[in-house]
Amino acid sequence: MGIVLWEMYTRKLPYEGPTVFSSDIVNGLRPEVPVDCPLDYHMLMASCWAHDPAVRPTFIRILDSLAQLQRKIGVPALDFG
Repeated sequence: MGIVLWEMYTRKLPYEGPTVFSSDIVNGLRPEVPVDCPLDYHMLMASCWAHDPAVRPTFIRILDSLAQLQRKIGVPALDFG
């Protein structure tokens, strides 16, 4: 999910080019986070791509974090109900 969040923020493909192999990703290769990325969003991305799956947030926690970020920047919340 962290990679999806990165793609949403940057609007780019994270692993372009012939030098990236799936073993690199498994071994911890992550795309560079842009310097203008808000700290809260950066921390959410990083928590989602933590090496240990047990410490990654649940999807409910991810949705809660995104909702908090929306409120923080004044974006109207989406209604999924």
